[in-house]
Amino acid sequence: KWADFDLEAGIWTIPALDRKLLIKEKLNPENYLIMPLPHQVIAIIKELQCLSGNEKYLFPNQRRGKANPTMSENTINDAFELLGFGETMTAHGVRATFSTTLNERGYNSALVDMQLGHKPKDKVESRYNRAEMIEQRKEMMQAYADILDELRSATANPI
Repeated sequence: KWADFDLEAGIWTIPALDRKLLIKEKLNPENYLIMPLPHQVIAIIKELQCLSGNEKYLFPNQRRGKANPTMSENTINDAFELLGFGETMTAHGVRATFSTTLNERGYNSALVDMQLGHKPKDKVESRYNRAEMIEQRKEMMQAYADILDELRSATANPI
């Protein structure tokens, strides 16, 4: 939802009610997930405002009725299929690539897991540690976006 984004602060706040783990993990509805955004993502979202800024959702559903106001959860996988990557890539695979890339580069795995919205494995820590590590995660997300930009540049301009 557009209301969940603070583009000036570079933060996306995802309410627990919008997360699949709310019921599965018995989360309190007041819980939320804070997602720091790199400047590349902020720029893309600002461009998107021209298309859906007057809507409730960034990606409103253009085909289904009011009962399903957002795009389908399969849209990303369908896009991979149309681009010819359906056999090798999925939306969940993007999350795995993110985790693998940052863990291989030595980032703190707890920060990576936190960014993915995973709960700490240690039950005591998950109950008592409320740290969000926003600045560290913001730096990590910016580094990841820069890595993706470097990969795109290398692909567009092979030596």
